[in-house]
Amino acid sequence: MDSRNYTMTFTESHIVVEIPIGAPDGYYKSHVQTQCYHISYTIEPMMEILWNEGLDNTTYKVLFPITTPLIPWMPQITDNTQATLKMFDVLVGYYLPDVQLWNITFGSELLSISEVIRKGFGLQEHSYPNGTKAFSLQVSFSDSNVQKNIQPGVTTYTLPLIFEFVILPERTTFLQSVVLEASLQDFFLPKAGGLCKQECFQIYVEYGSTPHSQLRITLGERELDDKILQQYTHHQNDSHLIVDVPLMSTDVVFESVQLAGIMGRVDVKIQDALNDWLFQDFSLTCPFFEPLLECFSNGTMTVVLPKLESVPDLKPSELSLRDPTCKPFYYNDHVAYFHFALCDCGTSRTFVGETIMYENEVTLKHDEPLQKIYESLAQQQKEYSITVSCIYTANATRSVVFQSVALSNEPSADVAMGELSVQLRLSQDMVYRLFYHDEDYPVLKFLKQPLYFEVGMDHSRDSRMAVVLENCWATLHEDRTSNPRWDLIVDGCASPKDPEQTTILGVMPDDRVHFPEHFKRFEVKTFDFTDEQNVDVEQGSTLARRVYVHCDVAICHIEGAGDRSCFKQCTAPGNPSVGDSNRVRRSSDFTKDEPQHVSIGPILLM
Repeated sequence: MDSRNYTMTFTESHIVVEIPIGAPDGYYKSHVQTQCYHISYTIEPMMEILWNEGLDNTTYKVLFPITTPLIPWMPQITDNTQATLKMFDVLVGYYLPDVQLWNITFGSELLSISEVIRKGFGLQEHSYPNGTKAFSLQVSFSDSNVQKNIQPGVTTYTLPLIFEFVILPERTTFLQSVVLEASLQDFFLPKAGGLCKQECFQIYVEYGSTPHSQLRITLGERELDDKILQQYTHHQNDSHLIVDVPLMSTDVVFESVQLAGIMGRVDVKIQDALNDWLFQDFSLTCPFFEPLLECFSNGTMTVVLPKLESVPDLKPSELSLRDPTCKPFYYNDHVAYFHFALCDCGTSRTFVGETIMYENEVTLKHDEPLQKIYESLAQQQKEYSITVSCIYTANATRSVVFQSVALSNEPSADVAMGELSVQLRLSQDMVYRLFYHDEDYPVLKFLKQPLYFEVGMDHSRDSRMAVVLENCWATLHEDRTSNPRWDLIVDGCASPKDPEQTTILGVMPDDRVHFPEHFKRFEVKTFDFTDEQNVDVEQGSTLARRVYVHCDVAICHIEGAGDRSCFKQCTAPGNPSVGDSNRVRRSSDFTKDEPQHVSIGPILLM
């Protein structure tokens, strides 16, 4: 017992024997619970107890089998792939001896072990001194099941695998999914990108394989050198450069002045200084919700006006208020700053009830002798006019309003046009924090395991938009028009044929969701395929069925930001008496885009 680390102690009423789990006199066994691999340890000690009372000896033997509760045993995936060898190499383990590898799914191709060996894949079983085993697999990058994504200078190889194991002698099975990915890069091209931060543009440049001393980086119209770089907060090493460019930097171009702030842009070029190659011409446009006008209780107003790209010949020093003698308090080639009293510089005053509105105008006026010259150049040099106003109550400033931004002949600030796109995503959990990406598919799920879907617009910040979820359904094929078809959502509500299967979920704002109206979420309690006659032989015979989910989605344009007419309430399941009284009548105060079709899959249902 000492050599096996067993201990035995005595109390007044008991004999206590402690046996370590894993002792050599017991054995381990494999199990499957909740579709996951578990193990247990069993030992069968027999205790012999001897009583000695005078001349009488009594012997008592007890056979006492002990089995531990099931212990979760997470398999380890070791990716030994070396991209330069163009061969995937993965080790899956570690399992007990009663586990056998049954088959492997390569992408969409299911192969038995004999077929895997016949096709020339390197498959081996490895045994270890501690009684466990593992399986290694080698697959060439050139195999037809390997997906290739070719980009300039780099090729990414992806191989999705599903290992199916069987436990003997019970013949229970379980799966292990693996996605292998490797990239081969012959040459790293320099590239630039950026982020919109609260008060600045953050520009990053990755040097790639080119020495950064050989690169010529242009920020705006200036070539970035050490002297200019010192003007900015920056981080630089041998691989990349990160620069924070403030909003009022001379390297920023202002595209438009909006009601709530400015739309600015930074242009970046990356060139090879030796060969004069242009690697990238990149622009980052950001909205800055900074007030350009402030009204103060001491009866003064400040206005900051940047030079707009649409008026390239504008000199900020030539701007003035209605009184031509009221010039900018400060100016440079990039911006004009006005600070003036509301009783001065030609400011008008209007009484509206208990409020007073002060209004002035920033303009670009020319001297009379030069008027004819400027008239001949009217197409190139337009008159610049911006109206600013403040509204005061009897004791304090009530509000600050940037009334208008316009040029002569009624040209307006450019508004960028683009398509509002929506996407359908599958959440990894019920709190919608982590989502599966395109490269994660096929995703393995199990019957009776809920699926959490989200349809939304991630990139829109327009509170007057709303997502309308019209219809959603599931198919066994990627073609959304294929049969059989299982309805999940019909006309914005759970399918009346099976309302218990789909639950429409509410959306609450958080750090990712700024406008809940931009998102729709629903839970599906997996799929119960009852019409087996319509399921083809191949789909019906495989262990996992491939399921695709499709939705028809529209963007609703609400006339007023608080209008709820784009939303529909649904009758609660099992409560038909509520009927149409819970349905919101859609008014004519909104318009709805043509439905967009979004799909996701495949999802492997076990």
